[in-house]
Amino acid sequence: MTVSNDDELAGLTRIGRIVADTLEVMGRAIEPGTTARELDRIGRAFMEAAGARSAPEDGLCLSRGDLHQRQRGNRARHPG
Repeated sequence: MTVSNDDELAGLTRIGRIVADTLEVMGRAIEPGTTARELDRIGRAFMEAAGARSAPEDGLCLSRGDLHQRQRGNRARHPG
């Protein structure tokens, strides 16, 4: 990605903050029994309220420490 001007940089900075905040909100929602679908709904709602949208039609794609998730759907998270 190439940033060509200050407006593009400002846009990237804004979306970076929205993504970071979304991950934080989703991380706070994780508890035993929470499904990937529930986390997706929480994240999507937060992003949309902030004026952003997720690119994938079928859900958010996560890969970050306590939010690490590879499979979508109704599979529940378990402690440990």
